[in-house]
Amino acid sequence: MTADAKPAWWRPGMPDSEVRMWEAAERAAAEAPVIEKGSDPWLRLKPLLPPIGEGIREMRAEQEQKPAA
Repeated sequence: MTADAKPAWWRPGMPDSEVRMWEAAERAAAEAPVIEKGSDPWLRLKPLLPPIGEGIREMRAEQEQKPAA
């Protein structure tokens, strides 16, 4: 990136502390491992996650129980 080019998250008047936060987030994302299906981290995380769609079904059931406003 050239000195004149700004990242997509940059806004005029941003405080330095916010710029440093975004830059740190970019560095962390660049260093983060890629979790692919079947990889060791994926296999360790999978049991912690609810089955796909379970949260949506629960949310819809709660909405159906609430009386209409």
